[in-house]
Amino acid sequence: MKPVVSVVIPTYNRRDLVIRTIQQLKEEVGVNGQTPASLYRSSHRPYTGGLPPIEYPGHFIVKMVTNAGTIRFKKKVLFVANALKQHHIGLEETDDGVWSIYFCQVLLARISHTECSGKPHLVA
Repeated sequence: MKPVVSVVIPTYNRRDLVIRTIQQLKEEVGVNGQTPASLYRSSHRPYTGGLPPIEYPGHFIVKMVTNAGTIRFKKKVLFVANALKQHHIGLEETDDGVWSIYFCQVLLARISHTECSGKPHLVA
């Protein structure tokens, strides 16, 4: 059986090759050898600090989602979503006992309180 022939490149040669390749890439990508920090310019537009508050129509019931992702509605605790923590959602009665839950203009769910047990359940 013949031994497997392999080319062994000493570690320091591989490392030097990698360093040279990285240096060449930096020279090609860089702008006249300048660092990104030296080229940075701040924006002329002032930062306003955030988005305007979400407004819902006057007939909506507006609730703030707790840090647990829940709201209290009709003496019940309803889980909405963790992603909506500290955001306002709107509830609109669309039918007798059927409520639509909105975030901005997005319909999240419809719930009903007309069951005999009185517990809310998902309609659609």
